[in-house]
This record gives sequence, C-alpha cells and structure tokens, in this order.
Amino acid sequence: GGGGRGGGGTIYVDCSTVNPMTSREVHRRVAEASSSSSSSSSCPAGSSTSASAAMDAPVSGGVKGAIDGTLTFMVGSDPGRPLETASPFLRNMGENVVLCGGPGTGAATKLCNNVALASQMIGVCEAMNLGEALGVDPVVLADAMNASTAKCWSGEVDNPHPDVAAARGNAAAANDYDGGFAARLML
Repeated sequence: GGGGRGGGGTIYVDCSTVNPMTSREVHRRVAEASSSSSSSSSCPAGSSTSASAAMDAPVSGGVKGAIDGTLTFMVGSDPGRPLETASPFLRNMGENVVLCGGPGTGAATKLCNNVALASQMIGVCEAMNLGEALGVDPVVLADAMNASTAKCWSGEVDNPHPDVAAARGNAAAANDYDGGFAARLML
C-alpha cells in the first residue's frame, strides 16, 4: 500500500454510513491523488497495480451481526480490482458483499435500507403496543407475526418490546434499550 498517501495501489474502504455525495467526493479525491502520484512515479500511468482506489462499503447487521460475523457490506466501487482485492477482507467480517454499482451507490443503498428498517421498526412498535393494549401476550404476538406476513428483522431479531427481548435476549430492549446504533444516525 501507499502508507495512506494515496499511492502504491492502496484501496480505501469506507464503511461509514454517509451520504452518497460524500462517498463520490472521496472516490474522486482518491482518484485525483492516485493520478497525480502515479504521474510522478516510475509506474506507467493507468497501471492497475499502481492506482489507488476508494470504495464505499457501509454495513448492515448491527452489533449482533458484527459479533456473529454476519454483516452485509453494500459496496459502491468502480468495477474490477478494488472489489476483487477488498472482498476477501470484507467476507472475513460478514456474510454478504453486494456490489450496488459505481461510487456512492453503496452509501445510497445503505440509506434506502435504513429508511425501510425505520419503517419496519415503527410498524412493529405500533403493532406490539396495539397487541398489548388488546390483551395479547407480547411473546405470543411476536411469534405469530414472525410466522406470518409481518415477519421482518425488526420483529424477529430486534423486537422493541422488553418481554419479547427478554425471551430472546437479542435486542436493545433486552439491555435496557442500550443499543449499538444511535437513532439520530438512521438517516
């Protein structure tokens, strides 16, 4: 690698949840820095072994996914070497590496995923509150929903009801709502 200088074929992988414009700007700046450093080095211009690259690869799966090694990486990258080189490292941390398209598309995909997740969580919260108000045991309600068309990650893995979380032990609600991802970072 280039020791962080933007040269020597370094691949910069940004796993942050940021807006797509920021990701595209990072891609552009790394390409510019690589272009200027390769033009001043002895490596041929455009050489795939000397050019540095950036890829946006935000993750999904939460703290549990990180602990279990089941994360999903949503990758925005120029085709070819960056993904081929980084993919084995990403697969050491997660099960899925999804190429979403060019620069910034990984970040865009993560934001879309977060919109869907937030909507699911709101729906599950409302359903759990309604069920409890109507006298349905929360654990029974969650089991029924997870065996039906309402099944989703928010209801199955990260159910917000403390009784369900206590029965499963795998949600922020089981830990006094001390989660691993701040709600303010959702979008």
